[in-house]
Amino acid sequence: MVSFEAGPQIRDRIVVLGRRRAGKTIYLARLYEAAWNGQFRDLHMRAIPGPGNGHERFMETVASLRDGRWPEATAGSTSTPIDVEYRGERHLLVALDYPGEVFRRAFVQGSDEEAAIELRDHVDRAAGVVLLLDPDVAVAGTMTETVDDDYGMSEAIRRIREQPGGTAVPIAIVLTKCDVHAGLVKEVGGLRAFTERYYHNILRVAKGTSRRFAAAAVRVRQDARGTQLPTLQHEPANIVEPMLYCIDKMIKSRQTEAAAEATRNRNEQSQQYAEAALEDARRRSVRTALVVGLVVIALGVLVAINYFIFLAE
Repeated sequence: MVSFEAGPQIRDRIVVLGRRRAGKTIYLARLYEAAWNGQFRDLHMRAIPGPGNGHERFMETVASLRDGRWPEATAGSTSTPIDVEYRGERHLLVALDYPGEVFRRAFVQGSDEEAAIELRDHVDRAAGVVLLLDPDVAVAGTMTETVDDDYGMSEAIRRIREQPGGTAVPIAIVLTKCDVHAGLVKEVGGLRAFTERYYHNILRVAKGTSRRFAAAAVRVRQDARGTQLPTLQHEPANIVEPMLYCIDKMIKSRQTEAAAEATRNRNEQSQQYAEAALEDARRRSVRTALVVGLVVIALGVLVAINYFIFLAE
């Protein structure tokens, strides 16, 4: 696994973050299924075995979507560790799934409850973040929902940015369900204009290493009663790009840090060589001065002896 450490803060994982209705479960399930089945070049995912096996849970979600049923809402908090292999390197992805109230308690209310502390701990260890946002919440969500997406997400990112090494953490800001909500985004003027209008606080604290994406993990159809149901007849759109953006930035950051460390080592070695040379020159100078001093003393002694001999004669 590739780990990142900045000062006392260890950053060893990619975190997928989003509140209720953001589409985390479906996004992660479709991304995992495609990566597990080898649909992405150079990218493979494998859920690490453990309680509540993530592989089985993701496949159950995809099976539900394939049957035209939406998966059940998240009832409890889970963190699924996933081994991500990309171009020969391995990274840890931690998929967090939790009820909306846990996110609210963690980043809006600052609760010290166990679930809130656990969520903040995962965020504190983020080497990369995929942030999922539902455009419909920004436009027509309740006050509580918009506070979570606006204030809560801003606080989560601020927490990352203000900790050691946090300024370099790549953040992929992903608008989900962009097939269904394409009209909402287009009406404002596109992805950039939409995010600047509704997510300006998030953009302000995420400035630097961040990029915006529009994704659709699953398409929908309407039944005879007008109810929207999932369909897998079409491929998902832009679900892997945010992940690859984070990984590429993480690799580049690590390479940059390695190059900087090598430069620091070379500079330290050069400084050590210079100090050693200076010390050697100083010692040679001392030795030379000592020899000269001894010669002068010897000559003085010799002159004095000759002088006394002369007097004696």
